[in-house]
Amino acid sequence: MSSGKILAERVVGLSGWSFQAVKITVDCFMSPGMMVVAGEYDSADVISNNTFEIQRSGARQIEVSLVLPGQELGELTVTSCLDEYSLVPGRIEHLLALGAQHPDIQRKFPIVALGSKTRTGKPRVGMLKAQEIKRTVYREFKLVHRNMVFPAYSAFLAIPKP
Repeated sequence: MSSGKILAERVVGLSGWSFQAVKITVDCFMSPGMMVVAGEYDSADVISNNTFEIQRSGARQIEVSLVLPGQELGELTVTSCLDEYSLVPGRIEHLLALGAQHPDIQRKFPIVALGSKTRTGKPRVGMLKAQEIKRTVYREFKLVHRNMVFPAYSAFLAIPKP
């Protein structure tokens, strides 16, 4: 496990969005349930192997971006702005790999993967976050409504356009 070291940070464009690059290894041979177990979260919403569609492409190392807009935004605005930087929203397999390999990052800010949506039921996306209770910080994997307005301190997981 890595300490969650940020590889690069830069502020881009007039919008003032901050981008942090992090390397992860995505193992798509694992089921979503196995990925949650690998993350060793203190609390995790239950997902089945059919909750999300995983793009099966084996194990590969990629560089993901954590995008911090610094303002409250909804899904459509974030997705549109990512497109301007040749990025697309990260998927559930990227989010869970990040949580397992860099567990300390989610203690800094919630991380949302807008590129995955639940297959059935209400449209939800994955979020990594932390909650402090009596000076102890607990790591959580949650399913949140994709149409919400995300707080200004949220980060959005993004990957380069294919």
